[in-house]
Amino acid sequence: FASAGVANGIGVTVGGLTLTGAGATNYTLTQPAGLTANITSKGVTITSGITANNKTYDGTTVATISSNNVVLNGVLAGDTGNVKLSTNGYTASFASAGVANGIGVTVGGLTLTGASATNYTLTQPAGLTANITAAGVTITSGISANNKIYDGTAAATISSNNVVLNGVLAGDTGNVKLSTNGYTATFASAGVANGIGVTVGGLTLTGARATNYTLTQPAVLAANI
Repeated sequence: FASAGVANGIGVTVGGLTLTGAGATNYTLTQPAGLTANITSKGVTITSGITANNKTYDGTTVATISSNNVVLNGVLAGDTGNVKLSTNGYTASFASAGVANGIGVTVGGLTLTGASATNYTLTQPAGLTANITAAGVTITSGISANNKIYDGTAAATISSNNVVLNGVLAGDTGNVKLSTNGYTATFASAGVANGIGVTVGGLTLTGARATNYTLTQPAVLAANI
């Protein structure tokens, strides 16, 4: 070939073709001219060094990746210093937006850079997975502990009215609500007093998107016995 890099229609010089046979010595062969052929790019895969990052639920499938000590398989030994991975402008997407572990992540737009990069074609990495973890939710208002008449126990009750949940994404507000079914509430002491601390547990979230959130039980509730 006239040159070693990837291209089409590269000139090919031929030599050493000979004539054979009983009458061959009576002839002189001119080597063929005008031959051309293509050099196509060599495939490269990423052996290691690319990982998909976990994220907190945000209602989208947008994903990110990290690159560290990337190993490229298929680059010739003489080109390793001149072919590197570039993550500029890459895209990454989770297969689904909801909270789960081991969700498939599709990556595109990774490229090769360097003086010899044009001689190679990169296959985008496959088999990447990551987790989407639940977003935290707190109760801003709407939960109050109820006063009670002394009964010798620390059992308490709460009331809920116009509950405001902080941390639920705007697109999920119609699908995430507070459920008080099965809650527990306990006074810090059983005797008559004002402003006794009340600990609450067992409040949960309900609705089509509730599994994407983790509820922090309300604190600093107080009531009177």
